[in-house]
Amino acid sequence: MVVVPFRSPEKKRPSVLELPAVSAPSPLDPKQSVDLEISSSTIQKFAKVGRKTPIFEAWAHLVGEMPPINNAMYLPSQRPAARLGILKNAHACFKGVRRPYGDQDRGSEIYVYVISTSHTIRWVSAMDCVADLVDAPGGKLLTVQVCHSSSLQPSVESVWATITKWEFVDACAEQPRFPDAHKERYDELLWHIEP
Repeated sequence: MVVVPFRSPEKKRPSVLELPAVSAPSPLDPKQSVDLEISSSTIQKFAKVGRKTPIFEAWAHLVGEMPPINNAMYLPSQRPAARLGILKNAHACFKGVRRPYGDQDRGSEIYVYVISTSHTIRWVSAMDCVADLVDAPGGKLLTVQVCHSSSLQPSVESVWATITKWEFVDACAEQPRFPDAHKERYDELLWHIEP
């Protein structure tokens, strides 16, 4: 008689479009953390128009993991010098954007995290892996815009806010750890961490 050992079912790899909640420094106190969800509607919009790079950026910079695609787990070992800045290590946080935001006249309840990163991830057309670690755009910072959950429809109880947008912006020439024109762009600097 042959005995076949029991094998537990393999863990199902998450879909690249199903990003988990993430932890970030609290806008009120960077020594504390808050849970944030990544807007599924933003991810779906990117997917619908075929924009894969922003989805990969969300995995790498917001979740802090390589996207769940074939062979992406090997990217860090192929580029050992690559340093991906992640949301958990944001070095500044602003409150309020001085422009219309969504259906609001002004984005006074928007929080903006600032991340320095020397590398980023992008979609490439390749047979072995459709992602690659590349140098981040020079003179740029990654900003992550967050809308407090009370401003949106109800979400998971433990989630403090929803990430609605992330993008590279020009760094200020005089203060390269802050976005260009940050004094005109945002209402207030909540905190910043020196290197």
